[in-house]
Amino acid sequence: MKVPAALIAVCVVASLVQAELIITEEQKSKLIGHHKVCSEQVSVQDDVIEKLLEGVFSEDQSFKNYLFCLSKRIGFQNEAGEVQKEVIITKLRDSIKDPSKAEEYTEKCLVKEGKPADVVYKVVSCLQESTPNVLFA
Repeated sequence: MKVPAALIAVCVVASLVQAELIITEEQKSKLIGHHKVCSEQVSVQDDVIEKLLEGVFSEDQSFKNYLFCLSKRIGFQNEAGEVQKEVIITKLRDSIKDPSKAEEYTEKCLVKEGKPADVVYKVVSCLQESTPNVLFA
């Protein structure tokens, strides 16, 4: 069964940013668009993406590649896979209820070395492990 793109995008957003999001309709629309592009570029199982809401991260390479695609489109990494720390901090500040935590979360979970898809996977996993009550309510 195919899961609607909007549902998957919401799952991804909740995992990548925070369950305590302050997100506009324009941002939701952009994220759904990013999901559509990335799901066309990278074949990843719908159930793997759905499990994000439960805080379960697949170690499957296609899932990591999907996260990297989203990360580039959002601006968290450039095309070379380099982490854009200031972009992450800025976007988190604009999206979470307690903006003062953005830099703390970013600093704690920032990974700069490794393959680009592995880097974003480690960052997202770290955020989940470090702040489970923020990522998944």
